[in-house]
Amino acid sequence: MRLALRDAFAKLSAVIKNTASSKSIPTEKQVGQLAKAVAICAVVGLHFLALFPETLYTAEGKGIYFIVLNQIARFSVPLFLALSGFGLARKYQHEIPSLREFFMRRVSKLLPPYLLWSVILLAIMRISDSWQQSQGSLWESLLYGEADYHLYFVPVIFQLYLLFVFLLKIKRRQLFWLVLASGLLQAVWFVAIRYLAAQESTLLTGLTDDQVQYRLLTNWIFYFVFGVLLSQLSLERLRRLTFLKPVLALVVLGSLVWAVTDSQEVIKTTGDIIFATGFTRLPVFVYATGVITAVTVYGQQLLAGVRLEKNPLMFIGRHSYAIYLSHTLVLRIIEAFMEGGTEFAAVTLAAVLLATGLVASKQFSVG
Repeated sequence: MRLALRDAFAKLSAVIKNTASSKSIPTEKQVGQLAKAVAICAVVGLHFLALFPETLYTAEGKGIYFIVLNQIARFSVPLFLALSGFGLARKYQHEIPSLREFFMRRVSKLLPPYLLWSVILLAIMRISDSWQQSQGSLWESLLYGEADYHLYFVPVIFQLYLLFVFLLKIKRRQLFWLVLASGLLQAVWFVAIRYLAAQESTLLTGLTDDQVQYRLLTNWIFYFVFGVLLSQLSLERLRRLTFLKPVLALVVLGSLVWAVTDSQEVIKTTGDIIFATGFTRLPVFVYATGVITAVTVYGQQLLAGVRLEKNPLMFIGRHSYAIYLSHTLVLRIIEAFMEGGTEFAAVTLAAVLLATGLVASKQFSVG
């Protein structure tokens, strides 16, 4: 009897222990939301740094700090894209929706907030003379993401969504080769941008324009497809590879140092801060890929024991899309107070439109 009770107690203790430990390990969805929150904070940080004069990047002694902060945050958009590919692949791993069904689901969530914020940003820029106005017609602004400088991301996402349904239908081996091909294409293209731009050819004037570069799918496709591939691999098996963690640490830190020194070199040779620090550079490609791999493979381990339910970052992660769409208007208001030259009516109108947009954005949930 005592042995039976002892065995029963031992089993009950094991169940309680396993239950407690499982609760302390966050789900993949929670890790994804937290990672998206960090990514959107990095995006906002990058754009906030842009409010300061470019001379700070070249200032003796202080410039290095701005460059380091800028380059650290360059994992942001690549990580966002990889998480999108990973999350969608996990969501649809047991069902393959039709292109029309899938696209309509995503469009119904992404398109209304995008149109809303595009109209808001176009309105404030065209009504007021205080901020730079968008170029081109209304339709061009909406189609190419030209309503403000960060909205290129949404047309790129829609293009990747068109690709996604086809990715679900191919085998893992084919997906692996597609990741390899897209990674090679992206890396070679980044090297080509650097080399051709250095030739100062009149035919290549647009290569150093970040707004031209960022609209091209070739500059982002690898990250999304890589995220889809990671979703099909056994992450537990990858975690058991003892060499992977130190290799990833070396890749991330080494490529970050490379990115910083590369930025310094390009700033000295071209004086173009945006081109020298942008996403479309080989060291940033290596750095972002390392961060994506580390977050995906080790995210749950790193956050084990951390209570995420009421963490403010989880709220930011859930609303990352709305924050991304709206944050430049917030920064313009901050810039107005920093410079003091913006007319009061423009700032008031921007604040009203910001509040209206945020309230309206609550009607849409993106997951």
